[in-house]
Amino acid sequence: MAILSSSMGIVQWIGVAIIIAPVIISRTGSAILVGQVMLILGLIGLIAPLLGALADRYSLHRQLHRFALGCHCFALIMLLLVDHTIWHYWGIAILVGLGSNLILILNPTFALKLTHNPAEQTRSLKRLFQLQMLGVAIAGIAVGTLSHFGFTDTFQIIALITLDISLLVLTLIAPPAEIQKMMVSKILSQQSTDALHRQFGLDSSSVWLYLCLSAQTWLSSGPLLSNKRLASRSQAQHLVWQ
Repeated sequence: MAILSSSMGIVQWIGVAIIIAPVIISRTGSAILVGQVMLILGLIGLIAPLLGALADRYSLHRQLHRFALGCHCFALIMLLLVDHTIWHYWGIAILVGLGSNLILILNPTFALKLTHNPAEQTRSLKRLFQLQMLGVAIAGIAVGTLSHFGFTDTFQIIALITLDISLLVLTLIAPPAEIQKMMVSKILSQQSTDALHRQFGLDSSSVWLYLCLSAQTWLSSGPLLSNKRLASRSQAQHLVWQ
């Protein structure tokens, strides 16, 4: 189960952040297409609750677990083979988005169902993020080494495909245990309780989050407002001189 987190680091952190955008630019010369791909990746996250509900309702956790890895592998293979066709890159974004969101949904569920001990659950969640960072480190070293010795993007993508297919094979050999519906109901009940607590009782961290978001919004709009004020002053001075 925890191995799946490494795929998140390989594809989402290294593949998307370092390889996909430069490859699209070099092949198509379109920065707009890069923006479209990133937009699709973000929009896929909106259906994450539906994917989670589907897994819980029909007990498809292990099946979707393998499907997520398959999406990542197939997306990298498509990136290796396609050239200038725009809709292929849209398909790559959809596959990466589906795989990454399924990983984000399923991994904590598997980690929490392993034990009822809160300390063990905490260690399991920590292990997930540690393995994700391990995937980032291994993929980053592989891509950086190939780039240093002058290998093209094609060989770098092949390296990522090799790593991800290895994870898929390991998952098929040692699949995670099946989650029973009763366990899922308990987890969902606890999550619903926590959600109600967060909704009606804001703690200090929530207040700080809202303050930081407000400050970020204000700072990002600052230059725009300043430019509007300068434009208004220039127009006023122009009218005075006339």
